[in-house]
Amino acid sequence: MRTKKTLMVLIAIILLSGMFILNVSAADAYTIPGANNAPVIDGKLDDSYMKLHDFYDCENYKTIGDDDKSIKGSVYATYDANNLYVFIIADTPVNDAYYDDALSMGEFVCAYIAILGTAPGGGYTDDSRFEIGIAIGNDGRQMWKTCSPGNIRDSIAEKAVFSEAPFTYFVVRDEAAKKNYYEFAVPWTFVDRSGTFIYKEGSQITFNCLVNVHVREEYLSSGQPHFYEYGGGIWNGGYEDGGIITLGAYPPIVVEEIVEELPDIADVVTVTPTVPPISPQTSDTIALFVILAIAALSFIAAKKRKA
Repeated sequence: MRTKKTLMVLIAIILLSGMFILNVSAADAYTIPGANNAPVIDGKLDDSYMKLHDFYDCENYKTIGDDDKSIKGSVYATYDANNLYVFIIADTPVNDAYYDDALSMGEFVCAYIAILGTAPGGGYTDDSRFEIGIAIGNDGRQMWKTCSPGNIRDSIAEKAVFSEAPFTYFVVRDEAAKKNYYEFAVPWTFVDRSGTFIYKEGSQITFNCLVNVHVREEYLSSGQPHFYEYGGGIWNGGYEDGGIITLGAYPPIVVEEIVEELPDIADVVTVTPTVPPISPQTSDTIALFVILAIAALSFIAAKKRKA
C-alpha cells in the first residue's frame, strides 16, 4: 500500500515537472492571416492586422532593458504576396530622435524589427536575415536604418547602400496620448535577398522586435537603456530567440448579394383599363353621317329609275 502511494506521488511530481518544463521552453508560434486589402502605410492600424501579443503577454521576451516590465504596448502583423506588414504601438512618455548621421538604437526613441527568413533551423543565411529601425525625428522627419548584416548597414543620413529605404514605413507620434505608432511594410524580396524562398501560405519566419522609450540624456547619463525586447539579436541574445510566424490563409471574400424581393400577391392591385364612354357629341356625329349616307344612296337609286 505504501509502495503504491509513493509511486503515485512520484508520477504526480514527474507530470508537474513536465508541465513546468514545457511552459518554460515553449516558443511563441503565431499564424497570421493574409490581407485581401494591403494596409495603408500611414501609422494607423488597419483591420487586416492580427495582434501577435501585448508586451510581456507572451513567451519570447527579455527583461534586460525593462526589469519591472513597465513598458506597455502591442505588436500586430499581416502579409500579402508582396510584403510582410508589422505594426507596433508603444506607450512613449517622451519622443526624442534628433537628426544626426545615423539613427541610433542606444540614443533614439525608436522601434526595430529583425527577421530570419525561415523558422529556427531552417537554413537561413545573411541574405535571409536583416534588422531595421524607424523613428520620427524631433522635427517630424521620418527616419530609417538598416543595420544587419554588415553589407546592408545604412541609414537615412548616410545612404551609402540604398538611395532610399528598401522598405516602406511610417511613424506617428501622438503627443496627447503619449504613444508612438510604428508601421513597417517589408518586401519579401528584402526578407530573402537571395531569392531562395517563396513566401506563401504555410511559409515560416522568425520574428524579433524592440521598442526603445528612453531618451538620449537618460542613456548617456546612466548608461541604462530602457526598452522592450521581443526575441533577441537586436540588443540581447540571438535572432533565433524570436517567435515563429506562419503565413496563414487569406480570409474568404464575402460578396454581398442584392436580392430584389417580389411583392406579395395580396399586395398586387389589378387595374382594369376603362373604355371612355361615347360622348353625346360623338353620337350625334355618327347619326348625321348615317343620314347623309342614306340620302346619298336614295338619290343614286332615283337617278337610276329615271334612266
